[in-house]
Amino acid sequence: MVYKQKILLVDDTQAPLVTLHKALKGVGAEIITVSNGSEAIVEASKNQFDLVLIDMDVFGMESFEVIKFIRKEEKNRFIPVL
Repeated sequence: MVYKQKILLVDDTQAPLVTLHKALKGVGAEIITVSNGSEAIVEASKNQFDLVLIDMDVFGMESFEVIKFIRKEEKNRFIPVL
């Protein structure tokens, strides 16, 4: 079985999500995009990501709150976040 890296993109504005998705498309990772902090937390509970790229102020929550919730799970404890 081949491991495919996963990247989570979080932004409440569509343009940055589209731009980042296009820029990262060539790296061969599975890219999941969400538009708010709640969706990011749900996706992180279902998946193990290798990287999270998050807007500093996503709709409904501050990004630091989202990161705190994501990192509560053992599988996400050391996930890199930018």
